[in-house]
Amino acid sequence: MNLDYGKIPPQAIEVEEVLLGALLIDPDSIDNTLSLLPDGAFYGHSNETIYQAVKSVYGRGGAVDILTISEELRKIDKLETCGGVVYISQLTSRVASGAHAAEHAMIILQKFVMREAIRISNDLQNTAYDEGCDMEDMIAKLFHAVNDLQVLLLANKRGSTLGETVNASVQDYFERKKLRQTGQTLGIQTPLKAIDHFTNGWQDGDLIIVASRPSMGKTAFAIAAMVNAAKQNKSSVMFSIEMTRVKIGDRIVIGEGRLDPDRYRSGSMTEEQEATLERVLGEIERLPAIIDDSPKQTVSDIWGKLRVLKNKDKCDLAIIDYVGLVGASKERGKSREQEVAEISAALKQMAKDLSIPIIVLSQLNRGVEMRLDKRPKLSDLRESGSLEQDSDVVIMLYRDEYYTPGSSVGRGEANITKNRNGQVGMVGFYYNSSLTRIHDAEEVNITDKPF
Repeated sequence: MNLDYGKIPPQAIEVEEVLLGALLIDPDSIDNTLSLLPDGAFYGHSNETIYQAVKSVYGRGGAVDILTISEELRKIDKLETCGGVVYISQLTSRVASGAHAAEHAMIILQKFVMREAIRISNDLQNTAYDEGCDMEDMIAKLFHAVNDLQVLLLANKRGSTLGETVNASVQDYFERKKLRQTGQTLGIQTPLKAIDHFTNGWQDGDLIIVASRPSMGKTAFAIAAMVNAAKQNKSSVMFSIEMTRVKIGDRIVIGEGRLDPDRYRSGSMTEEQEATLERVLGEIERLPAIIDDSPKQTVSDIWGKLRVLKNKDKCDLAIIDYVGLVGASKERGKSREQEVAEISAALKQMAKDLSIPIIVLSQLNRGVEMRLDKRPKLSDLRESGSLEQDSDVVIMLYRDEYYTPGSSVGRGEANITKNRNGQVGMVGFYYNSSLTRIHDAEEVNITDKPF
């Protein structure tokens, strides 16, 4: 990298030389180093060339020492430009063993990431000066660049030993036992206790797909999930790309207060109803929930916003309504199925990186309507790219009343068709279309009507 404005880019030449010396005298240190350092990590051009020679020889199963590496460099006509045998011999004289090779490799990696950050920022600066640049495209590039840098650092952290892994598993078991004895769930409680029975609540790192045809209660389910989490003092964020936040607010107030929707929307409620409205407002406005109704959001937009909120400890659960309206990258030539696959993979990575559950609504296509039994199946989701593959939990909503008016009034089915860490099965729920309110079937009260 060239000098930039008279400044020397971040580098650690001496550490590079010590590490190369360690690789030449201690073959046991090579494995750890190769897994840590990507190509181009060394600042010194000669040092990078020598490192590549070490990789080549070791990769072929050859012995790594002064002679073999010198010969490898000679074959590609790089020995003299790297300082010759004298320089390579000097490298080994700077270190006694490879005991600290991993620590030295991390220093080199950190300097490399810092140089990459400088390069990326310079590229973005040049792009920003271009009057014809697309702002959203530039921000997307920034997001991907930052994510790539983070991947470099995170990918090189060591995994857990088997002992550490099983100990963590056993600790989780006793935590689940303790919660079960007190009537609680391990994760964030869902809107339906019957679903908690299968999933132990919404789990950190999980991607949950809630899918159905229109008018089955997806948005009502999403709103209930958001409010229910907030009532547990869990910060929830809902990205409503289709419906405005005011419309969602209407649904929440009407549902929580069991208010007459027509009177509320027309401004003609009774004094008793308005008193209920004030009470509901006081209860809801303190809840830790955010509704983002920005239109035309991309997966990069959502990821960036969630990162900011997570860093402020204001994001325990994210909900996206719905995946069909989320934009992918601006790379041209992709089919919508390819875009959904890209979005799906990003959402799963997002849930894992941020360690939060992410609920994504998905609208199934009309193929369901062609069947005699219109209950959605897991196979219906396969046409939506990789949602089925990337998801941890898939919940299909169905209400027979929609297709056969008068039958199973207010009754619905939530079919858990995929549960990566548990059983699958169907649970019933009650849906009040007037109040757009959803809850467990056993809690049905025939007098649960707006007053």
